[in-house]
Amino acid sequence: MRLWTLVVFTLINSALFAQFRKPDNISIAPKTGFLIAHRPFMSHLVRENSYGFELSASYQEKGADDLTKRLNNPLRSYSIEFRNFGYNEVLGSAISVTSYMVFPLIETKNNCFIDFTMGSGIGYLTQCYHEAENPLNNAIGSKLNARVNLKLSIIRYFPKTHLGTGIEFMHFSNGSLKTPNLGLNLPSVYLQFGYNFSDRERGVKRSEKPKTNLESPNNLSAELIFTGKEIGAIPYEPKLYPVIATRLGYTYSKAGLWGGEIAVDFIHNESNYHKYHDTTFVRSDILQIGLYGGVYIHFYKSQLAFGLGWYARDNINPEGRMYNRIGYRYYFRKNWFALFNVKANYAKADYFEFGIGYKFLTW
Repeated sequence: MRLWTLVVFTLINSALFAQFRKPDNISIAPKTGFLIAHRPFMSHLVRENSYGFELSASYQEKGADDLTKRLNNPLRSYSIEFRNFGYNEVLGSAISVTSYMVFPLIETKNNCFIDFTMGSGIGYLTQCYHEAENPLNNAIGSKLNARVNLKLSIIRYFPKTHLGTGIEFMHFSNGSLKTPNLGLNLPSVYLQFGYNFSDRERGVKRSEKPKTNLESPNNLSAELIFTGKEIGAIPYEPKLYPVIATRLGYTYSKAGLWGGEIAVDFIHNESNYHKYHDTTFVRSDILQIGLYGGVYIHFYKSQLAFGLGWYARDNINPEGRMYNRIGYRYYFRKNWFALFNVKANYAKADYFEFGIGYKFLTW
């Protein structure tokens, strides 16, 4: 059950964007990077450079609708990646499946593109923490983990081939469904070259892009979230506890592509009550109330959200007052959406958020 949720999310994410047609291009990207020790007690994990390669297939949105024009004909990409972490005996290697959204930032007349890419998927790691067999791996407690990627690339397209380079930041985490869960963070540089089955189209000129404003830019929504978090008095005796949360949010977007949002989070995290064994906390102290602000990007039926929050009420204070969130929302009906978020505290994943939301008022 702990890992099943990660598998389902990845399958749904891929199914939502699946296009049963010949890809516009395929490519391979060899890469090298290094592990970031974002906690002092992870420094022993940094040994050698990380190496890997990624195979991908991409499909370009070429519709005549206003959104595609305003997004400069973005690409959807699906990949499989093989890599190590520079410490094979403890961290092992990983194989990952990822779905990407590629947004063109700059296009030139000679078919050179500067792209910003966001991706999410799932990875299988050959090594994880084990009390007896692998006690040095204090970063990851499960072999199956979610993966998040950000890329910035420059690519030159020729009649049948393309060549480019880029930088990326990759994060592996199991969302505290299994301890330990400090996560693995890897910046990398890569080369990319591949074969084009069809030409990549440039977006329309800025003067030709449709300029429309939303009729109802203001929205109120409510979300219901269910998940779990595993903690223990010591890493050898962990236990999974339920987390139930609701969010009341307000969003504003003038044109639909970008927007801002504020929200109030009400969180019952049962694991917080068991964080410290010798305390005088009462059951009512579990309730956390957070004030959240962020931005989101809207494309087709999907939204990617980023933001920062502060706990106005957090009597137990297990992870600190500040938290951040990166999330994905998919509108399967006009006002109904499914959501998946990674909630974190200072670069450490607190837990995954799985839920459903409803937009109940617009004006």
